[in-house]
Amino acid sequence: MNYQVRTNDPKVAVMPETATDLAATNWALSGITVNSLGGTNVGGEMMERRSASVPLDGARGFLRLRVMQSP
Repeated sequence: MNYQVRTNDPKVAVMPETATDLAATNWALSGITVNSLGGTNVGGEMMERRSASVPLDGARGFLRLRVMQSP
């Protein structure tokens, strides 16, 4: 999964999570590899492209992005 993250806003956190069921209540942060694909400046905002992946081990799995903003 490829996505972009603002890197100059400490109030926003973007975290990939994985689970074996879309209805799961226990999505995990472990077992995910995140790589930087480079950064750029978009309208004065620093953005970083990232890629999140999980191993292909035969089991069904899902990835999602959790975005959290602190006050």
